Amino acid sequence: MEITAISRKDATTSNWSGGSTTEFYIYPPQSSYSQRDFAIRISSATVDVESSEFTLLPGYQRLITPLNNQLYLSFKETAETYLLKPYEVAYFDGAYHTYSKGKATDFNVM
Repeated sequence: MEITAISRKDATTSNWSGGSTTEFYIYPPQSSYSQRDFAIRISSATVDVESSEFTLLPGYQRLITPLNNQLYLSFKETAETYLLKPYEVAYFDGAYHTYSKGKATDFNVM
């Protein structure tokens, strides 16, 4: 397997309701985040608003860690909550209605 390094300036960035997201890796290579036909996706996102709702991603599990600042996550479907400090990781179902509080830049694996 060949691994290719992609710099932030060469990565694909798009907007979501709470900020922007930069995709660093998607597999298989011809897959698309918008089509939801990927097996794995690695990205970094900004949360630019104090309160936001994450995009629903049924069929995917998510790992997220803030790279700066704290990020509070709560889920409509469960009583679980996370107050994540930088580099602390939350693992959750992408089908959950996920609410966040706090502005941060995060790292995601889906």
